[in-house]
Amino acid sequence: MKLKNFFYSFLIFIFAVSCNEQIIESEALTQEQPQTSNLKAGIIGTLFVSPTGSNSNPGTESQPFLTFAYAASKANPGDVVVFENGIYKGTSGNYMTILSKSGTSSAYITFKARNKGGAILDGQNNSAISAFHISGSYINISGFEIRGFSASAIDVYAPSKYTAFSDLNIHDIGRYCIPDADDNGRDAIYISQAQNLTIERCLIHDIGRFSPSEGCSTSTVGYQVLDHGIYVNGVTNILIKNNVFYNMQRGSSVQTYSGENKTTTGFTFVNNTCENGNPYQQWGHVVLWGSTTNALIANNIFKDHLAYAIRVYKGSYTYSNITITKNITSGGNGNTLLTDVAGVINTNNYNSTDPLFTSEATHDYTLKSNSPAATAGYATGCSTDYLNNTRTIINIGAYGSGSSTTAQTSQTYYNTLTSGTAIKDNCGNSYTGSAVIYTVTANKYSSTVSQSDADNKAASDITTNKQSYANANGTCTLIPLTTYYNTQISGTAIKNSCGTGYIGSTVTYTIIANKYSSTISQADANAKATADLTANKQTYANANGTCTIVPTTVYFNVKITRTATKNNCGTGYVGSKVNYAVSANTYTSTISQADADAKAIAYVDSNKQRNANTYGYCSLIK
Repeated sequence: MKLKNFFYSFLIFIFAVSCNEQIIESEALTQEQPQTSNLKAGIIGTLFVSPTGSNSNPGTESQPFLTFAYAASKANPGDVVVFENGIYKGTSGNYMTILSKSGTSSAYITFKARNKGGAILDGQNNSAISAFHISGSYINISGFEIRGFSASAIDVYAPSKYTAFSDLNIHDIGRYCIPDADDNGRDAIYISQAQNLTIERCLIHDIGRFSPSEGCSTSTVGYQVLDHGIYVNGVTNILIKNNVFYNMQRGSSVQTYSGENKTTTGFTFVNNTCENGNPYQQWGHVVLWGSTTNALIANNIFKDHLAYAIRVYKGSYTYSNITITKNITSGGNGNTLLTDVAGVINTNNYNSTDPLFTSEATHDYTLKSNSPAATAGYATGCSTDYLNNTRTIINIGAYGSGSSTTAQTSQTYYNTLTSGTAIKDNCGNSYTGSAVIYTVTANKYSSTVSQSDADNKAASDITTNKQSYANANGTCTLIPLTTYYNTQISGTAIKNSCGTGYIGSTVTYTIIANKYSSTISQADANAKATADLTANKQTYANANGTCTIVPTTVYFNVKITRTATKNNCGTGYVGSKVNYAVSANTYTSTISQADADAKAIAYVDSNKQRNANTYGYCSLIK
């Protein structure tokens, strides 16, 4: 599934770097990029989840659900599932939730923490496998802290497409002693053959198995190379931007590889900060180890790696339209790239350059005022940064120039007045209920997230309560009985019970007026007549129609003539050409003229050579 033991034999190779600088215009590469989600959703309703909730609750803000899996089973396209602060514990040996249900292109399903980092998904010290196993599409996941899972935080598999992850804090995944025989990687995010993904504003750190220095005895170097921040297996269109990676010491921040030899197409890694990388191997913060087309690695900061910041492994793989530009590297040997591979452009990077972080010791990767990362980078169109603050320029790294560790000040939003209508549906038979308007007054609900979130709470209230309000406050009216009769209709069918060589006649079957009645509607009475017509017209035609013999036409061949050359003369002689013919009217067909002629042609072609050899003559070659 992930890196296997056969990689180990390559790990001691040292590749010479030949940097052929080329000028790149400051426009975005021509390649299809995944959508930036910004929690895109056509909102229909809001569900709520709380560690103090119950799955027997309706999932409202005042009566939330308890578990992630149950909430996910109730979510439909357009829904937003909000998780209150607290710890949500994964169960032993299982995924916390399997997301196989999909939203739509205009109505994503969104799972989000009410407060960024407030909802914690806990694998209970590697007891649970993973927080998310995703095969559904059009899904947003945002704001969670994810920790302590044994295999991964998030797994995404085909046919998933258009999934977006934002504002996640993923850490301490696979942090235990793993047997040598287990060579499966432990990753923050594992993606296999999915399409159109976005990963943005995430903090990913301390991923991977324990090493010998942490008390694990091992005879392999798996702890040096197998575990990664993001693992990309044959993905189409992935955008990784504005993320921070640190302490990725068991592999790399991001690696592409496919054991199924799938090509990764559309790999974009821009405006990320990667610090304190692999201390064991010349591995780099970013590793491309498999055929890749249309990749952009730009405006990133790579610091404190053993040798090279980026590794592209050639092997038998092919690379096309790979651009590595405007990155800052600090540490190692000062070079951006380990390899010299056709299809890779490595240019205009700032090697051996200290990015001047505010406090690397406390993982504060904001930039000092004189940081070289404050310069304009490659034109990626990345207008916001890791804190979702606006970039004054598209600079280098996850943080914008002048960003502080405090995100933009939040504000409180209140819902606007909104109403919904329901029809009283608890009247008895022969009665109809009235339509009743249920109103949520303005300012009943508030949100620190957005105006739409406050309005969604009001909309959820309406969805949940309007029917019960209508049943309690509506009126019932007696429905007067009216009898409706069908109008006359007719239909035709062709008798299809004649034998071979005969054709059936067309028969009209009529449903007379007033044969069927209904107390529902005229359309219902007519529908009964139509059903009779559809069900019985063929039987009526077979019983009442007539059969007529189909006349047969006989076709005769025309005269067919072909020429062949006598080919049984001895050496030094040449044979004469001899015509061979079939007379007209020799062959017949009831199919077509072409069929009769084909029979004559077949006979001539089969016998013309024998005839030429029998009746031709031989001439001495002069």
